[in-house]
Amino acid sequence: MEDKNLIAGIDLGSSKIAVAIGDCKNGEINLKSYETGESVGIRGGVVVDLKAASECIGRVIQRAEKKAKTEIISVFVGISGQHIHSNNNEGKISLSTDQEEIGVQHLKEVISKAKTTPSSLGLEVMHVLPSEFILDNVEGVKNPIGLFGKELKVKLTSVMGLTTAIQNAIRCINLIGLDVEQVVVNIIATGEAILFPEEKELGVGLIDLGSHLTDIAIYKGEYPAYLSSLPYGGENLSREIATRLHISLKEAEDIKKSHGVSLRYLLGSNEEINLGKMPPKKISRLELAEIIEEKSEMLVSHILERIENFLPFLGSGLVLTGGTSNLVGLKEVIEQKTNLPVRIGGIRADLLSEATRYLELNGYAASLGLIVYGKRVRDKEKNFPWEQENIYDKTIGRVVNWVKNFF
Repeated sequence: MEDKNLIAGIDLGSSKIAVAIGDCKNGEINLKSYETGESVGIRGGVVVDLKAASECIGRVIQRAEKKAKTEIISVFVGISGQHIHSNNNEGKISLSTDQEEIGVQHLKEVISKAKTTPSSLGLEVMHVLPSEFILDNVEGVKNPIGLFGKELKVKLTSVMGLTTAIQNAIRCINLIGLDVEQVVVNIIATGEAILFPEEKELGVGLIDLGSHLTDIAIYKGEYPAYLSSLPYGGENLSREIATRLHISLKEAEDIKKSHGVSLRYLLGSNEEINLGKMPPKKISRLELAEIIEEKSEMLVSHILERIENFLPFLGSGLVLTGGTSNLVGLKEVIEQKTNLPVRIGGIRADLLSEATRYLELNGYAASLGLIVYGKRVRDKEKNFPWEQENIYDKTIGRVVNWVKNFF
C-alpha cells in the first residue's frame, strides 16, 4: 500500500465479512469505504473451506476498493473463535543499582521474563498486553522509561490462538493477492472502536454477541486482562425458534428480528404473527417471547460463568456489541443478572472525521477498530524498526512502542 495513511481492516466473521478502508490523519479516520458480504467457508470464526472463504472475501474487497477508488495491497485481519484464550503472567528483573535509569532494553527484558510458553503444540501467542508496571513496589506505573529504580515488574496478558487457524486466515487473504500486515483478535479490535479510555480505566466488560460466537473481553486498564469465547450466539436463538415452530432457519431469524423480545413483560401487545406456512399458521408474540426468553436466560448464564469473578471490578459496567445485542430486552436481562449498568456500544464519534462520523456503521466495529489498531502498529514500526526473530520478540517490540507512544 503506497499511501502509509491508508489502512484496510477486514473482519472474518462467521455470518458476514466486513471490510473498511480508511485514511488516517491527525488522529482521525476519514472512512473511504466500507462493505459487507455473506461469510461462506467460515464457521465458528475458523476457515473450514479455503476456496469458498477466499472467494467471498475477494468479492467484498473488490467492492470496497471500487467504492474507495483505490487498490489495497495489504490488510489487518481480525479473527475470532473458541481456540483463542488468554493467560495472565508476571515478570521481574533487578537492576544493578538504584541509580540506573529504566530504558527500552529493560522493558524488553522484563516482558520476556513474563512471556507465556504455549502449554500445548499448535498454539501461537498473538498478543502480549501489559496491564501495569511495578517499580520498587510502587504499583500503577504506566510508563517506567526514564525513571530510576532497583526492581521492575510487569503484569501482562498473553493471548494465544491455534496456529493452523491463524495460518488458514492468512492463506485466504494471500489467495486473493493481498498481504497480511497482522492478524488481530477481533474483540481487541472492537474494543479500540467502541470503548472509551475512561471506561477501560475504571474496568469494563465488552461482550460481542455474534451469530455463532459470543466473545468476551474484560478490561482493567488500556488492554484486556481476560479474553474468552463461547460457542453460543444469535443463531442458537433462531434455531430454537425454528425447531419449536417447525419453520426454516431464515424465517425464524426474520421473526426474531421483527417480533422477538427477551423479556415477556416488554411486550407492547400480544398480536398474532403469521408464520407464512402452507396452510397458514399463526402464533402469538407471547409464545415467541417465551421461547426467546428461555434461550436468552441460558445464553446469559453461560456468559456469567465466565465473568462472575470480575463483576466487582467493573466500575464502568458492561458494553454489548454484535448483531444479537440489538434483540429487544437482552440488555435488560443482562442488567438484571449482573446488577451492573449495561450499554449498547456504538462506534466512537471522536475516532472519525467530521465527514464520516454520522454514517450508519452498525456491524463495522471490528473492521474500523482494525484501522485504529493498524495506525498504532504503523506508527510504532516507523519509530522502532527492530529485527524480530519470533512472535514473542515481535510482540515485545510492540509493547515497548505502546508504552513509549501511548501512555
